[in-house]
Amino acid sequence: MSGTVHFPVGRGIALPWTALTSDSAGPAVWLIGEDMTARLVPITIARFTTDSVIVASGVNVGDRVIGTGSHLVYPGLKVAPEEVAP
Repeated sequence: MSGTVHFPVGRGIALPWTALTSDSAGPAVWLIGEDMTARLVPITIARFTTDSVIVASGVNVGDRVIGTGSHLVYPGLKVAPEEVAP
C-alpha cells in the first residue's frame, strides 16, 4: 500500500541560507536601508528547504537583504549592493 499526504505550505519569502543570522532575540537578517547602511531585523522563519530559508515575517517584497558575507556585517556599516538578476 502506498499513499500521498499533502500539506499546505503557506506563504513566505525565500532567502538563501547565507542571509540567516541571529541576535539575542532569535533569527534575524541584515537589510540595506535607504541610507545604504546595514540594519539587523528580527524575522520569523516559516520553514526550511534544502537551499533556502522561508521567512514568514520581518522581510517584505522589495527589501534588500544581505546574503553572502552577512557574517562580516555590523550595525551602521555602509554597504554597496551587488545587483542580482531576478
